Amino acid sequence: MKEEKPDPTPAKEQNAQDSASTQTSQPAVDSVKQNAKKTQQVGNDKAALATTITLNEPKSSVVELTESKATVQDENSTTVVTSAKGLIDAIQKGTANTINIGANIDLGTISSYTNTNISNKRNIIIQSADGKQYTVDFSGYGFNMDSSDYGVTFKNLDLYGRSYYGIVRSAGSYTFDNVNYTGPELIYTDPKYNTTVNFYNKVTAHSVGSYKESSQWSQWVQGGNTQQVIQFAGGTKNTITINFNSGSNVTLTTTNSNVVEVDKGTTTINVKNGAQVSLNPHTQIFTEQHRMRMDGIARGIASDGNTTLN
Repeated sequence: MKEEKPDPTPAKEQNAQDSASTQTSQPAVDSVKQNAKKTQQVGNDKAALATTITLNEPKSSVVELTESKATVQDENSTTVVTSAKGLIDAIQKGTANTINIGANIDLGTISSYTNTNISNKRNIIIQSADGKQYTVDFSGYGFNMDSSDYGVTFKNLDLYGRSYYGIVRSAGSYTFDNVNYTGPELIYTDPKYNTTVNFYNKVTAHSVGSYKESSQWSQWVQGGNTQQVIQFAGGTKNTITINFNSGSNVTLTTTNSNVVEVDKGTTTINVKNGAQVSLNPHTQIFTEQHRMRMDGIARGIASDGNTTLN
């Protein structure tokens, strides 16, 4: 029987301002430099910690998603948004595949917490316009893609969020290109969805219990400070791929949890030629125990499925 991650309520959110004295950085494995392919099976009891991984792998071709929706979408269609309502509408029910952000936007001016279905499912690119690096605070907005056929790309953005399931839940692909993120989980997928994750250029993501961005007040996130950066709550038949692409520089950090958590299924993690990857898990107390039992120590990669590191 497939269980879903329970929805927390803001009343149950955990104060993230724990005493710094209780926070303990986990030991990092030595940097790995190799010219040959290395495969590592990661089990629940042998979950891997990693800080910097540089593997010289042949550069692979970019995977293209084939759209199967009956209604033909113009993949070159674009729209420019400069307001919270404009961005919400563009994601939820818009027709454009590319959403250009033309200003700093705070969705918290509309609502604190939502669980919004994307009614017009399609591949969506959300990026800063005019060569800028705009800030988008999604606040508690979470958009449900709920499809293995469609993906979302974030490019040249500083992102904030408060949703337990990340900004976009259960998409068929995620691409992050020159992005900074602060909030709870960056990615969450439910058991019945397969997905591919791609990182390009410089990407940082920090799972926290609270943050300050546009508001003078601390913004508390759902789940408190116990959230992963990436969590695949996959079933045993799910297939997941993570690509740290050539030339990427990716840093993923938690406050009190695993960085990458694979609850079930088959996962392949590819670190391409010249990629630099830093996974920084931290443990304070009461790390989330969801779908797998931990020993109280957060990991860089924690897996209860079949996970291969290339």
